[in-house]
This record gives sequence, structure tokens and C-alpha cells, in this order.
Amino acid sequence: IEIIAYEICRVFRDRIVNFESLSKFDNLFLGLLRQHFKLNFNPKEVFYSSIPHLKEIKEGSKEIPYLTRLSVEDLKTIIQGGLVAYEREYTELKIHLLDEVLALVSQLDRILSRPGGSALLAGRSGIAKRTCTLLVGVMLRLQIFQPQVTRDYTVREFKKDLRLAIENAAVQGKPTLLFIEDHHLTQREFLEMLNSLLSSGEVPGLYRPEEIEGLLGNNAEEIRRENFGKSLYECFVARVQSNLRIVLSFECTHPNFASNTASNPALFSRCSIIWLENWSKESYQAIVNAELEETLEKTQSKEEIQSQLIAIHRSMGSKASPRHFFALIETFKNIFGSKVKNRGNQTSHLQAGLQKLVEAQTTVDELTSQAHQKKSELASKQAEADQALKEITKAMEKAAERKQEAESLQQVLEQEEVVLQKAKAKIDDELKDVQPLIDEAKKSVGSIKKGDLDELRSLRMPPEAIVDVLTVLLQIVGESDVSWAGMKKFLSQRTVIESILDFDPRRIDAQTREKVNLSIAKKSASFEKSVIYRASLAAGPIADWIKAIVKYSEVLESIRPLEEEQNKLKKKLETSKTRLEQCKSQLIELDKKVAELKENFQRRTAEAETLKLDLKKAEDTLAVAQNLLSKLGDEKNRWEGQVQTLQQQLKFLPFDSLLAAAFTIYLSDADEVVRENTLKEWKILTKNTSFDYMKFISTESQILKWKSEGLPGDSLSLENSLMI
Repeated sequence: IEIIAYEICRVFRDRIVNFESLSKFDNLFLGLLRQHFKLNFNPKEVFYSSIPHLKEIKEGSKEIPYLTRLSVEDLKTIIQGGLVAYEREYTELKIHLLDEVLALVSQLDRILSRPGGSALLAGRSGIAKRTCTLLVGVMLRLQIFQPQVTRDYTVREFKKDLRLAIENAAVQGKPTLLFIEDHHLTQREFLEMLNSLLSSGEVPGLYRPEEIEGLLGNNAEEIRRENFGKSLYECFVARVQSNLRIVLSFECTHPNFASNTASNPALFSRCSIIWLENWSKESYQAIVNAELEETLEKTQSKEEIQSQLIAIHRSMGSKASPRHFFALIETFKNIFGSKVKNRGNQTSHLQAGLQKLVEAQTTVDELTSQAHQKKSELASKQAEADQALKEITKAMEKAAERKQEAESLQQVLEQEEVVLQKAKAKIDDELKDVQPLIDEAKKSVGSIKKGDLDELRSLRMPPEAIVDVLTVLLQIVGESDVSWAGMKKFLSQRTVIESILDFDPRRIDAQTREKVNLSIAKKSASFEKSVIYRASLAAGPIADWIKAIVKYSEVLESIRPLEEEQNKLKKKLETSKTRLEQCKSQLIELDKKVAELKENFQRRTAEAETLKLDLKKAEDTLAVAQNLLSKLGDEKNRWEGQVQTLQQQLKFLPFDSLLAAAFTIYLSDADEVVRENTLKEWKILTKNTSFDYMKFISTESQILKWKSEGLPGDSLSLENSLMI
């Protein structure tokens, strides 16, 4: 039911010529829908479009896209996407997405998506007929053709343009849109040709039947097969009627509109008619909001100006078209912008002068503050210089103390070094006899061969001498298991030789040494070289090492007091060296600090001198500035008064600019009486009774200059000159 209702609206509602008739139709039709079908149908909120389905169809396909129901937001999204694509490919389209524009796009989509669909758009100029047609044509993948009218455009040129569109549709087989406007129809014959093209798909005399086969070329035979039983010319005409869409956009107030449509019946019988006379008040308000948002951004009376602009346009009735409305907005923006800039420049100059005075006063205050600050800084710098001098004295005294301490420590170090060398000599003297023995024993142990060790470990019942030697060895190294198995385990270690060589004799305490000596004395025969070396080439060096290490241990025990004294001397020497290094380091730091303090003292002294000079200069400048400000006090008051006057004028500037723009757009072709009466009505409408067009737009010097150059002095001539 909704689809049927939608189609009824498109067929009947779209051709209704005024809002009153539309209201009657809606009341009657929508009432019937509610009464018989319980359907609440609003034709302003129901839209259908073929574009969503068209996107799924491959380009060049002959499939006809079906219409899809869309919400208002979905339709806006599709149109905005189409605008982006159109502007990227062709040129910018200035279009507002009003309710009427959305409806027109949906209506054109419905018509032009059908094969051979044509439309007659009858309405006022500026209502977006051309813009919507071009946009929908591109979105529907139609190739668009328009006559290229020139000064000498004749029937011959018009036929050439028609042939281009017809051949694109019939020969190339491409969906084609031929868009015709009033200004294209420079001769009456043009419309007669279009009437014939709409009614029959051909223009008499435009093609001869024998031409068609040459135009179709290789496609001729295929077209014959597809249309069996028809002549090639009939096929050509059928392709024109299928692929060619024609949109006629006419100004409904044009003097020839009625006669042109009456004498060419195909405009009604073959075209879907869409009547577009005007916009609703809400649409006008939306345009004003969008177009003047930036211009009136800082204007307090924004809403009042917008309502007055719409009221002035509507007061002109049928004389004012949407094109006049856009011209009114642009002219208002130009006049208002120019006047704001002019008044703004004057205000800016005065405010700049006032700002300079304020800046001068601020500068004087800053100079006064700087003078006080410089006095405070000068006192501070003097105090800092004095403090720096005290710190220099203190640092130099501390440096002298550290230097004296370092010299004393150096003498002590030399004495302690002598004592330490004497202690070392005593220890070396004690060790001189035993050291060769231990070195020789270690050499013998280090020369033990792996084969000798393996032979020793392989013994099941070792000789007594070997057992005695290894027993003492295990006692020395601290092994408790002195069985032959324990001995073999010890000898099986990979690093057994290294552990013997690296053994520290200081590990042998008095009890162990006594026990070892007792064992050696008791088993002295086992430790004799002739006995032990005969028993084992591996055990012999070990026996020598045992005797040497025990002897070396005894000597170490005897010189232990000397070593302890030597260690004490070393620690004392290291402590003295560390303290000496600390003193030297502190002395370097103190010297560095003294240098920095001297540099700081010099800098503070120089800064203090600079501040003295700056203070003298600031006090002199302050005196001059205070004298100048006292003389400019009256000038400041006069400038402030002028600024207030200009700001008051700026409040009324938007209203004066609106009347001037309306006078220029709507009354340029009117006589003096009409201008006077209409302007009087507008003054009452806008409550701006003091407005004078010539005084607002021009200056007295400009008028006098024009008169001196021969312009008549009557108001009509002067107003016309100002409009131009």
C-alpha cells in the first residue's frame, strides 16, 4: 500500500503548482489512506532510491536497478557520497540538503533510473533543478550532454549536439542524459525537435535510413538478430527511446512557458512533471543559518537579522525567486563585511592608539617596578659580593691546613716505609734456608708422571713405606680416611697434584705438625729416599714434599710475630697513603673552589656596577615617560568617546546592510515610486526608520565626484550608479 501511495504522489502530487493545492491534496489523499487502509503515510518522509541496488550491478549491465526504501539519514548519506564523487571528478556543487532537495533527488532518481525516463522540471530559478539533475545523472552512471550555446548558435549546431547525445545512446548503447534549460532554446524549432524526440524517439530529417547501418558499423548484424522482424532504423529508434533520458528545466514564470508547453504535448505526455515553485519557510531558515553562520557569528542580534532577511524576501511574493534569495545573502555578506572592515579599521586605529597609551602606562608601571627591583638587586649583589669574599678567605685558610697536613703525612710515610723494609728483610732472612727445599719438593711433585700415579693406584697390597708416606700426606691435607681405599680415592682426583702444590703450609697447626713429626720419626725408614723411591716413583716426591712442607711450616710458625708486625706496618702505611691522597684531593678541590669563588666575586662585583648604570638609566626613562603620559591624558578621553560611538554604530550595521542588499537585489529594475514605497515597508518591517540608501552606501565626496564627471543629480541616477 505504501508503494502504491508513493507512486500516486509521484504521478499526481509532484505536478501540483502551489502550497495551497498541495495541502488540499494531502488532506484528501492521506485521509483516504488512514480511513481505508489504516496507513499513516507522510510523503515528506518516504524516499525511494535505485542507487543502493545500482552499486551491486556491474557497470555496462542492462539490468534495471530496483528502488529501495530509505530513511532521511540514509538518503543524505548517499547524496553526500555522490557530492564527494562529483566534486572530485567535475566541479564544486554548492547545495543545501533541504527537504525539497532530498525530495527532488529521490524523484529524479525514480525517473532517470528507468529506461527512457524523462522529466519536465517547472520551477523558479535557483531552486537547485540543474544541480540535482547533474548530481543524480552522475550517481546513476549516465553520460550527460548539454547544448554548448554560443552567440551564433543555430538549428544546425543544435542538431549536431542532438546527434552526439542520440548516437551515444543508440550507437554506443550507453545510458545517456540530455539536459535542456530555458537559455538553450534560443529558437522555437529547438523545442519542436525535442517534442518529436520525446514522442517518437526520432527527429525528422536528422538521420536518413541509409545512414544508420554506417553508424552502427559492426553492431548492425547483432542488433538485427536481437530485434528480429524490425528494420535497422526501427531498432535504432528503439535504442534511442530505451537509453536516452531527457530532462527539461524551465522557469515557470517565463513569458513563453505556457505557450511552449501547450504547443508541444509530449512535454506532458512523455515526461514526468515535477513542479518546483518555492521552498518552505523552514528551508529558507536552514539556508540562512548555514550561509550566515560565520558572517553573524559575533553579532548579538543574529536571529533577528535572519528572520528579517526571510521576511523581506517573502514580502516580494512571486517577483523573488530562490536565485534572488541567494543573491540577497551574498550581497548582504559583501556589504556587511565591507562596512565592518571599514568601521573596524577606524575602531582599530583608535583602539590601537588607546592600546599604545595603555601600553605606555603599563611601561611606566613596569619601569617603576624595575627601578625598585634594581635597587633591591643592587643591594643583593653587594651582599653576595661580600659573602663571596668571606668564602674566599675561609677556603684559603682551609687549603693551607690541608697543605700542612699533607706535608706532615709525607714525612710519616717515608719513615714507615723504612721500618716496613727492615721487617721484610728479617722475614726473608728466616726463609732463605727453607725456601729452596720447598721449591725443590714442589718441582719433584710437579714432575710426577700419570703412569706412576696409575701404577700406585693399581696396587692391591701396597708396600709399608707407601702406606706410611700417604698416611702422613692425608693427615697434612686434613683427610680422616687413611685406609688404602681412602688413599686410592684421594689419588684418583683429577687435580691431586695441583692440590698438593697449591697447599698452604699455614694450614698446618702445631698439633698436626707434632703428630706428623712423630709419624715421620717413628717411620723414618719409610721416608728415606732409597726406600721410598724404590717402592714408588710417585710416592718418593710426595715424601720429599712432606718433609719440606713440615720444615717450612715450622719456620713460618717461628716468624709469625714478624709477619704480624709486618702486616700492621702495611695497614698503617696504607692508611697514611689513603689520608695523603684525600688531603691532596681536598687540596685540589679547595684550589678549584677558591678559583671559582674569585671568579664569582668578580662577576658579582661587575653585576653590581652594571645594575648601578641600569638603575640610573631606568630612573631617567621613567621621568620622561611620566611627563609624556600627563600630557596625553585629554587625548585618551577623546579617543575613548570616538570608540564608543563607532561601537554603537556597529550594532545597527547588520540591519542597515540588510536593507541596502535588499534594495540592490530586488529594486534595481523598479522606478522611483516603487523603490520609495517598498523601502518604506521594509523600514517598518525592520524597525529601522532612519535608513538612507545613498548615505549608507556612498560618501558625499564620491557623489560630488560623480556629479562633476557629468552624472545627473537625481536620486534615481545616483542609486543606479551605486547599485552598479
